[in-house]
Amino acid sequence: MNPDSGENEIGIESNIVFEGDNSLRFYAKASDNTLSKSDIEKEGFNAPECSTVRIEANFFIASSENIENLLLIDLECCSCWDPAVPNNQEVISESGMNMPNAILFEAEFANNGIDFELQQPLFYERFQIGATANPTQFDIEIFVDDVKLDISE
Repeated sequence: MNPDSGENEIGIESNIVFEGDNSLRFYAKASDNTLSKSDIEKEGFNAPECSTVRIEANFFIASSENIENLLLIDLECCSCWDPAVPNNQEVISESGMNMPNAILFEAEFANNGIDFELQQPLFYERFQIGATANPTQFDIEIFVDDVKLDISE
């Protein structure tokens, strides 16, 4: 997702690696009116409740700037969002609310006047890695190598 100020980049890098011959390079411009993101994703798996998800990766962040709110990994439930929720309607505004919890989701949606019931059974189905959200005021360059995703029940 490109911010208004320019385009983000994703590429293969051969100079900065941890293992093998290449790493992935993510360049995320600073956010402005649009939250800047530069990542890749894997969909189509099923990590149901009570699963153990292990994610390993090597990161090199080529910056000395403050990266306090930079997000590097997301594990998401794509089917948890009600398609009837209007676009541009902020329904999740509290820190830590991005992992589905039926009681918290229902309460937060109700606070915003939206009738919503979390789909059951709950499972995670999308993994993102890179600059999954760069809300900082700085352009960020990240190199990611040797990524492993393991799901066990």
